[in-house]
Amino acid sequence: MKKILILSLIMLFSIGLSSCKNFSFKKADPCTEEVTIARLEVENNYLKAEITRLQMQLSECEAKLTPAPPATTTRPRTTTTTTRPAAPRPPTVVTPPRDPVPQSTVASTPPRVGVARLDYLRQNGEIIFCVAANGQEDRYFPHFAIERGVTFVGTTDNAVKGYNWKVEPTEFMEGDYGVTMDGTFYVSDQLLKITMKAAGENLNSVEIKCPYTGWIKKPMLLDANSGYWIFHTNQ
Repeated sequence: MKKILILSLIMLFSIGLSSCKNFSFKKADPCTEEVTIARLEVENNYLKAEITRLQMQLSECEAKLTPAPPATTTRPRTTTTTTRPAAPRPPTVVTPPRDPVPQSTVASTPPRVGVARLDYLRQNGEIIFCVAANGQEDRYFPHFAIERGVTFVGTTDNAVKGYNWKVEPTEFMEGDYGVTMDGTFYVSDQLLKITMKAAGENLNSVEIKCPYTGWIKKPMLLDANSGYWIFHTNQ
């Protein structure tokens, strides 16, 4: 394309020159020389304008022929997350209690200890006792309740058939069992009833055994106002 445009410019210039050669000058006529110069200037300006137009066309052609840069496609980055499976939890093993008894109802709190010695109630320096429900030899407390999952504060193994309660004197009847400073033994009626009910029985009577009774059963009385079975030692 460039070669064609250059040849065209050369031909136009040659034509201009040939026209000049064909023009006859007369040295004696200055007017004719001025006219020729004027005509050559016009033709020269035309050629310049034509060359400028052709250069512009050449630039446009080159711009059209220049290939456009290939379009680039940006692919989105993908992130792969691998989730590790959670480790299985070990199974929870629950062991059901034997003959369940409401623990919150029968749990004992440590009694407030008084200053009375009550030596006449002690055996080897300890005040111990147990009670029998319904006059039965296999319904002694606290042993009968311990077998059913009840926990007490202050018990001792009697090394014979079970356990005894071990207590110290308190100012008032409190908790589930104990002895007051005036020598009165007491046991919670609710404690005995709930444990007997868990065994499918009703509570009808309560008897106490301790060193003071010579380990012979003595009846206890139910105090409806306080909710305790009580036994006075009369000392």
